[in-house]
Amino acid sequence: MSHKVSKGANEVPATYQNDRDRPLQASVLNRQQLYEQQQKLSNNNNIMFWYVLIILLGAGSTREAFATKSNMMVASCETLPSTIHITKEEYTDAGILSRTCEGDVSVAKCEGSCSSQVQPSVVHPSGFLKECMCCRESFLRERVVTLSHCYDSNGNRLTGKNSSLDVKMREPADCKCFRCGDSME
Repeated sequence: MSHKVSKGANEVPATYQNDRDRPLQASVLNRQQLYEQQQKLSNNNNIMFWYVLIILLGAGSTREAFATKSNMMVASCETLPSTIHITKEEYTDAGILSRTCEGDVSVAKCEGSCSSQVQPSVVHPSGFLKECMCCRESFLRERVVTLSHCYDSNGNRLTGKNSSLDVKMREPADCKCFRCGDSME
């Protein structure tokens, strides 16, 4: 296929054997046109940015918000054994110290970390959506522990029926992540 190209009134037309040999025709823009095109693109990008941001922040008011590194953290809240030292004082009806009993007791405790996050929000008055999670007991059990070291008000160790004291206490039977501030009762 042969093409004839004329570049001007005084120029000789050129003949090309195919389209591949023909020089490309580029539209040349002046600086003002180039600046205007860049501004249009920039404005379109800004509009798209704000649109996406508003959509994401609106979604932030639900639990199905986009995944972030902090909310992908695996909760490690668990019930673990521990030992505590308990001291219990007993008083007479007149308010005088009659004995002090103490002992080391094995109990369960809640320990670990839970995923929490704070993200900007256009929906919440504070401007932020806050989801704070705490590792705490999900169920308590009551048990009786025996304090086996009892002393009188002078510090002498007691023997016989006053040498130990049974104390009721509650300890975690199970632990999990809860919203901070939520009450179990």
